[in-house]
Amino acid sequence: MVPSNPDEPRDSAPTPPSQGAVVRIDRVASAVVLRVSGEIDIVTAPRVQGAAEHAMADRPATLVMDLSGVSFLASAGLAMLVACQHMSDEQTRFLVIADSPATARPIELTGLAGEIEVHRSLDAALADQQ
Repeated sequence: MVPSNPDEPRDSAPTPPSQGAVVRIDRVASAVVLRVSGEIDIVTAPRVQGAAEHAMADRPATLVMDLSGVSFLASAGLAMLVACQHMSDEQTRFLVIADSPATARPIELTGLAGEIEVHRSLDAALADQQ
């Protein structure tokens, strides 16, 4: 219900501040692993994509985007995954680790699991490389 007096308090839940996203880059064997944590939304997706572009500039055999630490994956994050898939080529393979409902479910529901190679763990992704 909207109060008739604009000075009266409104009944609404506070909007939590964005937790942001943190990207750490590791090398594991012949793969570059982007370990992403936090939230991937319209504000943070470009930063994550920039890190992926930077990592792909070195032309690793495999680029793994590990979303294990991601607590929220918005549509901008899904679009970023598609963009990363398009950046990969026959020289660099792009893999995603999505092991939680916050990440795996949006990827599955949108049909991206058929477009992007998704694994449940880093071990499974790297085992697939051998």
